[in-house]
Amino acid sequence: MKISKLSRGLGVAMLTGVLAATALVAPVAAEQEENSSSKKTIYKIAKSSDDFDTLTAAVKAAGLKKVLKGKDALTVFAPTDDAFEQVDPSVLEGLLADKDALAELLTYHVAEGRVLSSDLKDGQTVESLSGEEFTVYLSDEGATIEDGAGNTTNITTTDIEAKNGVIHVIDAVLTPAS
Repeated sequence: MKISKLSRGLGVAMLTGVLAATALVAPVAAEQEENSSSKKTIYKIAKSSDDFDTLTAAVKAAGLKKVLKGKDALTVFAPTDDAFEQVDPSVLEGLLADKDALAELLTYHVAEGRVLSSDLKDGQTVESLSGEEFTVYLSDEGATIEDGAGNTTNITTTDIEAKNGVIHVIDAVLTPAS
């Protein structure tokens, strides 16, 4: 295909303009990106927060650290330390002693893909990595989750973006049906 001199000249001029604009904007964008959490993985964001000490310790104990540091896009419904404090201590101790049960509970809090709050629908069923489901409800008061055991959990903070997904903070530990 033969390209006319005029078309070639316009293409070069447009490319030059785009490159010039990029050169002006790039330093600002780079600085904003450096300051955002989206350069960190889900695990690193959770680890650097004072609210997820129990969660990150449990993730490490269950051998799931690589999953939350990996390249696959994930959505994590992350219980805070306060949420874990609501769990009966003997149950929590038992989970920490049983790596498989702990991994199953933790993967119940994770869904495949990057799901932002704007993607959620009222009454939406979410399949977790553990294979179990929970339901998200939206109202004027906010977003809640009904887990497999019928418990209701509030989503308190949404859309913490990470390099490999997104975190939504919840105020209770989800319980699967099984």
